[in-house]
Amino acid sequence: MRSFKPKNGDGDDVEQAKLRVGLNSAIITEKPNVQWSDVAGLENAKQALQEAIILPVKFPQFFTGKRRP
Repeated sequence: MRSFKPKNGDGDDVEQAKLRVGLNSAIITEKPNVQWSDVAGLENAKQALQEAIILPVKFPQFFTGKRRP
């Protein structure tokens, strides 16, 4: 990870640096070995995630046009 030095001037650059550090720690860079069956319950949440994110990535040909999932 590269460091970020704020520019001279207003405090926006410092806030952006703090935000960037926080976001970098929240982004997963490895692929965990977690299956849908590992998540107990939450069937409605899992189905919503699959319909809104997983299926459009796997089958983009079914998600073309103006309608959004």
